[in-house]
Amino acid sequence: MTSICNIGNAGIDLIAPLGTTWPTRAGAWQVIEEDLLFKAGGCGLDTAVGIAKLGAPSKLVAGVGAGGHGRYVRQVLEREGVQLEAACTHPTLRTPLDIAVRDAQGVPSALHFAGASKHVDAALLEELHERGFFQDCAAIHLAGVGLMPAQRSPSFAKKLTDILANSPCLELSLDVSLHERLSRDEWRRILYPLLASGLVHVFSPSYDEACQIHGLPRDSTLEEQWAADFYGFLRENYAGLAKDFVLILRDGKDDSVVVDADLRQVRVRAEAAEAIDLSAAGEAWWAGFLVARHRQREARSFDRSAATLVPALRLGHAVAKRAVQTWGSSHWDLSGLG
Repeated sequence: MTSICNIGNAGIDLIAPLGTTWPTRAGAWQVIEEDLLFKAGGCGLDTAVGIAKLGAPSKLVAGVGAGGHGRYVRQVLEREGVQLEAACTHPTLRTPLDIAVRDAQGVPSALHFAGASKHVDAALLEELHERGFFQDCAAIHLAGVGLMPAQRSPSFAKKLTDILANSPCLELSLDVSLHERLSRDEWRRILYPLLASGLVHVFSPSYDEACQIHGLPRDSTLEEQWAADFYGFLRENYAGLAKDFVLILRDGKDDSVVVDADLRQVRVRAEAAEAIDLSAAGEAWWAGFLVARHRQREARSFDRSAATLVPALRLGHAVAKRAVQTWGSSHWDLSGLG
């Protein structure tokens, strides 16, 4: 049986109560009487756990530390049925940590401490490859590019290219994470080695992330023409995109617009949900999307036309809707979906 592999980060999330704000003056203390929420999280972990909960074989490449936080993360992954190799534990680097606050609508902003995510580099990929880790991976997903320091290195893209040339991977997908300070030129330096390899088949940033990559301010909502224009921007600025490259843009309402290589477009609407935790909505969406694509491959109904992608988009939205109503991926109840 083939598996789905996520390459991303896994660590500890500390989430402040709803409506908490960052101190705005140097030297100031802000006293919060309510407690922090402590949970395992990260763009790689959340998607990998979601995949396992949906019943697909799930693997994760993520750097964690050898201390207590690392043990906790590994225990969560083992309990949820996600495979994390021992080589992913670094002896000295600390487990990644996010400290997040959420506005009144629950939208989080965070300080991200990369720590052992720096361990997920070309050398680790090579070690795992030599051990046969990728030999059953029909799909590989790069999660949270922008948060992962080593994924910015051309050597990482080169090693991944070498591995994919000798693996059964049929689909490589790419996700990014909105960064406060990255410019259009900086994003190009990060993304070009990956996108120009011709191996990335599916790229799905949020509308906010796409605007930052494009270098344009966000308008009120995502329109189909904007998605088509962004697809053209990628073709023009990232020479070497895969011939069957697919772009999926998701807006703040979790609607999505897909543009395929023939410039056919489909918009899929998502049902509104009473959200409790938005911190992993995108990761949950990816879990649903990746599992639906996995099922299409097994059923041999697999191509990269906009119409064929619609069932995967719908499952992505359904999983995200279910997930945001629960605290933390390890507590998601995804039974009955798909």
